[in-house]
Amino acid sequence: MKTKLCLLAVLLMSQLFSWGAGPMPDPYLGSVTIPSGPGVLVGQQVNLSFIGGNASTGTKITYKSGGEAIISITLIKTRPVLDGTGNPTGITGEFAPYFDWTATEDLSSGTSKWTMLGIQNKTIPADFLGKDVVIPVVITQSSTQADANNKNGHGATVQITESIDKDSDPNNDFVSVYGYTDIVMPVTFQSYDAKIVGNKLVVNWTTASETNNDFFNIQVMGSDSSFKTVGRISSKAENGTSSTSLEYSFEKELGAGGSISFMGLALFAAGFILLLFNRRNKLLYTFLLVSGLSMSTVSCRKNTQDREANPVGKQMVRVVQVDKDGVQAYSKIAVAVRQ
Repeated sequence: MKTKLCLLAVLLMSQLFSWGAGPMPDPYLGSVTIPSGPGVLVGQQVNLSFIGGNASTGTKITYKSGGEAIISITLIKTRPVLDGTGNPTGITGEFAPYFDWTATEDLSSGTSKWTMLGIQNKTIPADFLGKDVVIPVVITQSSTQADANNKNGHGATVQITESIDKDSDPNNDFVSVYGYTDIVMPVTFQSYDAKIVGNKLVVNWTTASETNNDFFNIQVMGSDSSFKTVGRISSKAENGTSSTSLEYSFEKELGAGGSISFMGLALFAAGFILLLFNRRNKLLYTFLLVSGLSMSTVSCRKNTQDREANPVGKQMVRVVQVDKDGVQAYSKIAVAVRQ
């Protein structure tokens, strides 16, 4: 009898707990769009838009530090628009303020791939439906309609997760979109290569056509894996538009160590010779000797450090095309190898 009463008590308690638990939160994503088709060009800034919210009618998505809801976005053939500090900017919509947004560029594969994260920063109300997020992005590569149909067009995959509270419907947490570009592109690269000759970076490229082009920035990857602009070449196309092939070349010394070392040796030699044949200005000649020796020593040390930082003589290089509206498009990344 006692055993039956205990079992009955356990059943009643479990039922009470289930009644008290209430409905679970339901973070969700809805339709996602990006401009596609005629009139959409490489280098153009467009809006990636999707809707989301909390579909639960009775339970909020509570903000918990370390247990936030997260929106993960994998950009495809697009990049985010960044502010001066490297953070995504211009993000709008009713759902957007509930998240802090960051962007990360991955260059490990030799091509630029961007991901974005939205980290929940406040409690999301219950029955919070159809709220939009609008993210400005720039299309970086062309795509055909076949690419879009095969999920390889410009666009994004978007997923929302909630790590602590259980999600009542995990089947509405993922959306994706793929678009295609018009056949007209601001710049069509016909050829492109980069190499290191001696102590010079040499970049050559040819454009098959240019539309509304302004200039090219040449960028080199630094030790922090971010690209730095090392030079600029203006477009040769008249008024930025050309339908014929145009050739470009860019050269830059990778370091001034050799010239500084030569100057140091010259000063050292001059001071030494003058000290031998004219001892009236010993102080001046001694200064020339010391200065020359110091310059040569510093230069040699700098060259050694450069070789250690780049032992195989390689540089990751890309060309950034900038049109007259300030919109940018990127070439593929080339590996410049020392010749």
